[in-house]
Amino acid sequence: GDFRRHGAAVGASMWPRRLPNGDFSETRTFGPAKEFWVQSFQKWVLENGEKVVMVVLGTDEQAGEYALVSNLGSIVARLLFQPLEEMALATFGKLQAIAADPLD
Repeated sequence: GDFRRHGAAVGASMWPRRLPNGDFSETRTFGPAKEFWVQSFQKWVLENGEKVVMVVLGTDEQAGEYALVSNLGSIVARLLFQPLEEMALATFGKLQAIAADPLD
């Protein structure tokens, strides 16, 4: 229906198709897309690398200890920084209200 007509008018398609030059992608968009993919992969490795290493090289007991210490550490940090977060939220809310109504 309407979606197909709009997609055809814009040139969009869900399925890959060859461009007039025979390629499946434009060369001007391939470089940024490749860079984005590499950065996404690097981010994933940095976020999950130690977990992957623990699963591959460690024992089940070591992986369990790591998970326990990691989770307890994040709980401690949340408890320590929760009052600071709440004060900052209240302060920023007041500052935003003042900025929105300067005559008050």
